[in-house]
Amino acid sequence: MALQSMMKTEKTKSSAPRVQQAELEVDNYPCRVAQVIDLGLHHKDVWDGVRKEYVQATDKAPVNMLMVTYEFTTEFVKDEEGNDQEDKPRWLSEQFPVYALDSDLATSTKRYNAFDPGAKLFGGDWGKVAGAPCSVSISHKENGKAKIGNVAKPMKGMQVAELKNPVKVLDLSEPDLDVFNSLPEWLQTKIKSNLEFAGSPLESLLAGGAVKAKQDKPKQEKAPVDVPVEDTEKEDDNPW
Repeated sequence: MALQSMMKTEKTKSSAPRVQQAELEVDNYPCRVAQVIDLGLHHKDVWDGVRKEYVQATDKAPVNMLMVTYEFTTEFVKDEEGNDQEDKPRWLSEQFPVYALDSDLATSTKRYNAFDPGAKLFGGDWGKVAGAPCSVSISHKENGKAKIGNVAKPMKGMQVAELKNPVKVLDLSEPDLDVFNSLPEWLQTKIKSNLEFAGSPLESLLAGGAVKAKQDKPKQEKAPVDVPVEDTEKEDDNPW
């Protein structure tokens, strides 16, 4: 998976109290990709029907995980009076394993093809998807939480506003420390928990060292039947 850092940012936190936001309604929304974050190699999360929760499938080969964040260009964070704060668009993220593009049933293939069908423009480079417009359909889980149902290219004539926030791309083979440090703590912890963190360029940067020459990542394997992975639903999904 080739990613390229596109813009450096600094982490900022608002001192204003967080207002609980209503779940996004089931519908289709114009969006742009705000973040493409390489999470590294992890054991895949699978649903345990007995425990009624997702658990790590340590008996199966680990997979490279990716987090993609969508910025909704017509939905905004509401203030305490219920008014839209138009400088604060809603965000929603999802995580999924990245498989070879000939894995037709893989979520990663379906998502990538929404931006670059057949990899004719970007050659499978997820980093180049950042900032691209799309149409995102929202569905709800059994608990009522919003999740990404589908991602497609914008419908003909659909106007998609530009991003309100700087694009963030993190490629662990060439990590940008400014981008990493701008991420919320829970996401930094997730990235540092990946199975290849020890001895990685990111570990070296965090320790104040230099980054070695880029090494090519292993060729992506063809996916088995894709198992759904929990969408990201963290309090810090929006950058405010």
